[in-house]
Amino acid sequence: MSGGGHIFDMINRLKQNKLSKRKKFQGANRKILLSVGTHETTPYNLPTFSEEQMEVFKKQLLERNKKTAQPPL
Repeated sequence: MSGGGHIFDMINRLKQNKLSKRKKFQGANRKILLSVGTHETTPYNLPTFSEEQMEVFKKQLLERNKKTAQPPL
């Protein structure tokens, strides 16, 4: 039988993929995957901007990127 080992290896890989997909949704993992929009705090002190400050920041960032951008080859 030429290729019997190759087919057997493919079948084993398919079985292993099924097991890893099943484990992803078992137990408490489902809660993590389905939690959308949680209001958890981060260990970072992120600044808060008003709408006007955010627009000014975006414009400054775009201008800086235009100055430092490399021309296409």
